[in-house]
Amino acid sequence: MRRTKAMGRLGGVAIGLGIGAALVAFPGIASADPDIDISFDGIDIFHTPGHTAEAMSGTNDLAIAIGTNSLAEAGSANGPGQFDTAFADGANSDVFALRGMFDSAYATGDHSSAFAGGEAGGLTSNGDFSWAFGPATDAATGAAGATPSGNDVALVFDPFGTHFTSASAGGGMFDFASVFGDNSSDWAGAFAGGGGNFDLAEIFGNGLTSTAATGANFLFDILGGQPF
Repeated sequence: MRRTKAMGRLGGVAIGLGIGAALVAFPGIASADPDIDISFDGIDIFHTPGHTAEAMSGTNDLAIAIGTNSLAEAGSANGPGQFDTAFADGANSDVFALRGMFDSAYATGDHSSAFAGGEAGGLTSNGDFSWAFGPATDAATGAAGATPSGNDVALVFDPFGTHFTSASAGGGMFDFASVFGDNSSDWAGAFAGGGGNFDLAEIFGNGLTSTAATGANFLFDILGGQPF
């Protein structure tokens, strides 16, 4: 049994080292910003000299931080969980996948952020997925207060934006929130009070806010405008 665990850990480290080598070898990342830190299974397995990027992971978790002062945390001691993934790519980007299993959070862009899973000291939330793409974007999924949560999805796509754009889904089960545009905010689930499951909130446009898909089940709120 010990030998099996050791082989599994070595295999995971090998995978992480392979990812690190691929990142350095990829011209766009290596030349644009070589500040990289990678952590797998609680072990810091790769980092560039003098790095300010910080990656932290727990058991069976993977965290990758790329960019000056970037932060990626997956299932560490601050929020235990397993099989979580956190990927931060951009200066001052921060990503957390905590307090749950199979949670994934990705943020691409300067000052971007993503969160998936349960709150510190609160409930766990499993199977959440958050992805923020673009500068000053934010995507969040997971538990909200004392409301059970899981399998929520939040997506933000704002590659040319100059304002803060966000999407949040959680405080319930199977909630979905997405934004395709700039300077817009979106909520699905329970972020406006009360639990909600199978809620959908979508925005296609700039400067819009959707808040109706919260507090009950099977709610839909879709707003449209001129994107970008």
